[in-house]
Amino acid sequence: MKTIHQYLIVALLLVGMTSGLGQPTITRHPTGASVSLGATVRLQASATSTISPVQYQWQFTATNLAGETNSTLTLTNIQAAQAGDYTFVATDVFGSTTSKVAVLEVDPTFTKITSSPVVKDTADGEGAAWVDFDNDGDLDLSVVSSDTPVHLLYRNDGTSGFTQIRDGVLSRDATGAETAAWADFDNDGLLDVFVSKASGYLFRQNPVGTFTRSTLGAPTVDWGVAAAEFNNDGFVDLVVRSSDPRKSVWLNDGLGGFIASTNSVVATGATSSIAAADFDDDGDADFFVSNNASNSRLYRNDGQGVFTPVTSGPGANGTGVAWGDYNNDGFPDLFHSRLDGAFQQPRPSFLFHNNGNGTFTQVEQSPFTKAIGFAVGCSWGDYDNDGWLDLFVAEYGPEKNRLFHNNGDGTFSRIIAGSVANDLGSSTAGVWGDYDRDGFLDLFVANGVGGNGGGDSTDYLYHNNGNANAWITIKCVGTASNRSAIGTKVRLRATIKGKTFWQLREISTGGSWVQNPLEAHFGLGEATNVETLRIEWPSGIVQEIPNVPAKQLLTVIEPPRLQITPPQTGSPLKLTLRGGIGFSYALEISADLRTWLPLLTNSATGLTLEFEDSDAVNFSRRFYRARRQP
Repeated sequence: MKTIHQYLIVALLLVGMTSGLGQPTITRHPTGASVSLGATVRLQASATSTISPVQYQWQFTATNLAGETNSTLTLTNIQAAQAGDYTFVATDVFGSTTSKVAVLEVDPTFTKITSSPVVKDTADGEGAAWVDFDNDGDLDLSVVSSDTPVHLLYRNDGTSGFTQIRDGVLSRDATGAETAAWADFDNDGLLDVFVSKASGYLFRQNPVGTFTRSTLGAPTVDWGVAAAEFNNDGFVDLVVRSSDPRKSVWLNDGLGGFIASTNSVVATGATSSIAAADFDDDGDADFFVSNNASNSRLYRNDGQGVFTPVTSGPGANGTGVAWGDYNNDGFPDLFHSRLDGAFQQPRPSFLFHNNGNGTFTQVEQSPFTKAIGFAVGCSWGDYDNDGWLDLFVAEYGPEKNRLFHNNGDGTFSRIIAGSVANDLGSSTAGVWGDYDRDGFLDLFVANGVGGNGGGDSTDYLYHNNGNANAWITIKCVGTASNRSAIGTKVRLRATIKGKTFWQLREISTGGSWVQNPLEAHFGLGEATNVETLRIEWPSGIVQEIPNVPAKQLLTVIEPPRLQITPPQTGSPLKLTLRGGIGFSYALEISADLRTWLPLLTNSATGLTLEFEDSDAVNFSRRFYRARRQP
């Protein structure tokens, strides 16, 4: 005997057949995604039916996922095994309807980190930097924010992750800051930081790890700032955005302060970013000013810290700037990101090839000409260690961030797979740095609040999973030059894929929004050693080291410079040793360059040490050398 319930179902089916009722209709199909390992994915779908209720079921490769019976499917900590086809099935009493297939692609190049403190903060991120501020050998993270706290500093604790440093003036006293530049401004072996805001704040680091604030007397300092050794006196100088064109360049007086260089008129009134590099390879630091309201400008250094605008150089208005020798010809090229401040018109960014003769040629080819949007910070880094610099460009919405892979033949391909290329946020800066010292560059992306199109307000951290390629990282310590070695050119020659070529990195503070580490990272492909490592210091000292093994972090300390003052009749010979603060040096003498005898051992308390040799008059010839002691 049929039950009343069974008769009702039969009746409903008959009504459905005569009145047009039937199985559910999918009103929203799920869309696929391409993400990195570790990411979170949310697939959404919906369906309607004239008969209620409707039951939902998510499927992976046509197999039901246990417990996934809602309209949203959330997958966390994505792994490679989760790549594949996902469908949404809606069921009512008339039957089931299956959605279109949503394909989930999982790219193994990076792992998106979701649990670290550096990605938990929702402050309005602006500039970012990887810096070893505590001198423990690993990279810490600095994020400038216009919120409170205004400066987020995270100490790298090695295998235990990052810890936010919440105490001290650095995290309290820079309200409204936009960008920053880290450098050892007083050559005491501790990194200080200049923060762009109001009249400009310089935070000097104390030996106990705290900071003391002083003010740079510029009329206006906002956004743009770069640190470089402009006059090659052994101290790091500054160029800042200023409302007074004669107070844009500030020279370090070597006594703890800065003096405005009124010899140069530098138009930085609407500057968004400034980046220094020796673009003409004449031994002194030049800089490029990216101006969002009018044409940007390249300034050439005459060698004494006096700057002249290069009227035929790269122009157009823009936002960010990054120097990098992308084609390995020995000259730094320039990438110029661009943003319409009113967020009305998306713009292409520009790549300018350095011709090696003081001129540039714009690279007018895809993918740069087709990648339009609202770009801010940009940075070069060889993330796959193949020997060629790749490029990341932060997008302030509504487009996705951009990752360009260098093909090694002068062209680039835009990467479209993985979270790095598909995450959507109000991104302002992307900085490359090997925070876990495995030899592969990781990526941190700072996100602002709001932006042009929304997206995430939390920051991104992507761990590079590496490959079989070799690498080397060079940490330079200046003595005769500035302690941070800013402006030092590190070149190496290696054979990769049967081709022997040179690569170039110049130690710098980046382009305002972005500061990559104060070290030189090189990809070496399958090479097992560096055939020649060449280091050109701002002091003019050049070192060459042959046959350097790959896969290491190598620290190179600049040798001292020894100068002789011609003696007056009857006066002892005077020698001046220029070295580093806190280093100990031995002065040695020889008559034949074979046997060396000690003359004097001392410990440098300043940049220079004075020596006298009263016995020099008793010798027809005498040789001197200075040697750093352990």
